[in-house]
Amino acid sequence: MRNATKPFISGGSIMEKYIGFDIDDKKTVACVVQKGKKDRYDTMRTDVSVMRHWLEKQRKPRTKLHLTKSFAKLRLGIYYLRKSLKGFS
Repeated sequence: MRNATKPFISGGSIMEKYIGFDIDDKKTVACVVQKGKKDRYDTMRTDVSVMRHWLEKQRKPRTKLHLTKSFAKLRLGIYYLRKSLKGFS
């Protein structure tokens, strides 16, 4: 019997990505941390649709995304980002 708390994918293991954002009024820096790989940083303009598109590109088969909950400055942006990112963990 498999563990109900862990996702099940037959034929391979799941890669986990941890993503953190540093948001200010003009730009957003995203950091991607993944076991066995170098940390990667991407810079984009601060816009919910741009961030959503970037996150969708990060999602790959057999990859589980984890978003950090530490956003630096845009408190109102957190509400709209969470609302628009349903389906991401």
